[in-house]
This record gives sequence, C-alpha cells and structure tokens, in this order.
Amino acid sequence: MRKKVTTPFALPIPGFGESPLTSEDFERACAREGIAVRRERIPDETARGYYSPGGGSPFIVIDARLRGRRKLLAEFHELAHHFLHGWRHDFRSELAWERLGGKRHYTPRQEWAEMQADAAALLAVAPGLSLPAVVRFLLPELSMTQTRGKEGTR
Repeated sequence: MRKKVTTPFALPIPGFGESPLTSEDFERACAREGIAVRRERIPDETARGYYSPGGGSPFIVIDARLRGRRKLLAEFHELAHHFLHGWRHDFRSELAWERLGGKRHYTPRQEWAEMQADAAALLAVAPGLSLPAVVRFLLPELSMTQTRGKEGTR
C-alpha cells in the first residue's frame, strides 16, 4: 500500500511539478494505482467529476462533456483526492448537498480537501505557478481584499 501523500505540492506522478501533465499522464497514473476511470455525463452542472475509494476498488468519474484545460483540471483534481485523502474521501458525502436545496454544504475539512485537490491540479497542469499565484486562484476573495486594502492606502 502506497504511503499517503500529505501535500498537494509533491504528488507521486512522474513529471509532476516538472512539466505540464496531460490526460495521458492522468490515465497512466490511474492505471498504475489501480483506479478505474469512467467518463459519463454528470447531471449536476456544478460537478466536473468525483473520486471514490470504492471499498478497495477506487474509481474516478469525469464529466464526458469536459474538454481542454477544464478536463485536465478535473482529472488531476480527482486523482489528487486519491493521493491526499484516499479512503477518507467519499463523493457520496459531498453529493449530499443535492438533498439540501441544491446548495453545497461542505464542512471545513471538506473545504480544505477541495482546496488541496485544486492546488494539486493547478500544479499538475501549470507547474511553474508560484504559491502566491495558486493562493490567488484558490482564494480570489482574499486577493480582492488585499488589492482593495492597498488601493485605499495610496
């Protein structure tokens, strides 16, 4: 059993952090990890994919309508859940929002897991990004607050 990765900045994927990864890299990493990949239309318009540990048979579902960079980001986001969160990550708990009026109700732990997976996906697709650039992408409200604060002091 592979040791759990604890940082989104060093996933055990050949070439991670060195050059932009491709869908082929994603497929190879999934095959090496024994993760089944399915591409199907996901009815929820806000979900691009999901990962499930599958009781020992992990799988990833990616929305078949995705193309280009959105598809790549979704692929590596879900693969990051495998490496970072493994058996603790279960898409069914995240889909519970459907029963709550169509609004996502993530716990702080789920929010953190999503941000980690987003960061890993960004670094897989654009490895030259700096940490501040990743933070600006993941937390635009923080960046806007800092920008507004600077403008007010000029």
